[in-house]
Amino acid sequence: MAGLYGATREWDLVAAAVVPQRMPTGLATGLTPVAAAAVAATVLLLLTTGFRFGFGNQVQAILDTASRPQFARLPDQDLQRIVAFVWPLERPFAIAANSHTMVLACGVLTVFGCCFALLRIIARLAAADAIGLAAGGLLIGMTYLDSGSACLSGDALVGGYLGATQVATALVALSLACAVDGSPRVAVALLGVAFDMETAVALWGVVGLAGASVALARDGAPVGRAWLTGGVCALVLGAPAVMWWAREIAGGGFAGDYVAWLGVARPDQILAWTVPLERWVLMGSALVLGLAAFSVLGSDARATCGAFLGFLAVFAVGCVLPLLIDNPWLLILRPMAADTFLQLLAAVAAIAVVLRDLRGGGGVLRVALSVAIAACLLLHRYLLPLAALLMLTRAAAAHGELLGLERRIRDCNQVTLCRVALAVVLLAGVAGGVVRGGLPLH
Repeated sequence: MAGLYGATREWDLVAAAVVPQRMPTGLATGLTPVAAAAVAATVLLLLTTGFRFGFGNQVQAILDTASRPQFARLPDQDLQRIVAFVWPLERPFAIAANSHTMVLACGVLTVFGCCFALLRIIARLAAADAIGLAAGGLLIGMTYLDSGSACLSGDALVGGYLGATQVATALVALSLACAVDGSPRVAVALLGVAFDMETAVALWGVVGLAGASVALARDGAPVGRAWLTGGVCALVLGAPAVMWWAREIAGGGFAGDYVAWLGVARPDQILAWTVPLERWVLMGSALVLGLAAFSVLGSDARATCGAFLGFLAVFAVGCVLPLLIDNPWLLILRPMAADTFLQLLAAVAAIAVVLRDLRGGGGVLRVALSVAIAACLLLHRYLLPLAALLMLTRAAAAHGELLGLERRIRDCNQVTLCRVALAVVLLAGVAGGVVRGGLPLH
């Protein structure tokens, strides 16, 4: 104990001898700078995920599945069925000439909404300035953790695909952003809209928001009243889906047909032990990355960490319960696919750590670790285990385990260090775009 105290005192003396450098202090946590960064992230994400116009490419929007016999008994809450309850939206979707335009608009708005929500959380966690928020937009738009498909379940995340699940994912992400911003009433109400889009995703969101609410309640926030008033609004907003589910169940149900179809089409979404080991390794790395990043962020990320743990509980239920019971509704609600939100929140936490370090003041080692983490997230998804190990090292540094090593590294001008780090992150983003094939080489 005395040795640790002495080491800490020596570190204080060394740190006091360093001449402090003037760093930017203006924060960019308002709606306008976050929206601007979200626009940039949306453009990058759509470019790198290959978002194409039309139904035959990577964009898929099922507008009228009920008319197809093979999908007639499946619980797909597609856009056409939901907007039928909202008369101003029914006519544009009903006109065939407007279908492609509406699909493209819905796809872009969905990606923008998700990027805005994630960047809103990042802005709060990292206390980023304008340059940091721009870097956050680059990382959100180019990282593998929030685009493509989930590591374990294979569910589509953001970009490249449009369906009710993606719209609901964006709405739940906005709900979490509202909770982190201190508006739990609005957060709960948004879950009602998500329930209209995709019931399963909204129910995952209820558990995730409950985890965030527990953390907010520990800080003294009046979450009980927010859940009461917001829950009433959510019930009203979710009435179309409630009516739809009641009508389908009263008509004989579809559980058996859906489970049989799901077992043939996507067996990896039913049983966790059918998933290849490679994907388990990537999912485990994402979990380690997120938990280590939350450890670095500390109490500032308590609500976001609570949501992460809530989704982790849903994911664990989806992996374990099929071993214990054989209930078709468990398969319909797909709790194992909650790994999509685990990846999104892990990306948010990791990016927040990177942006904090890029503001300077943490030392050369911490900046170098954050730059390496950002490069791993940008270049290839198979670098995710390395990113998790680097984040564990960064967490050790945050808890004082690497003081001896940090003392031996010669300090330098913090402004220059941060500029070089930002340049490296930018180059890694360009290289990642080229590797993914989303950006041309010429």
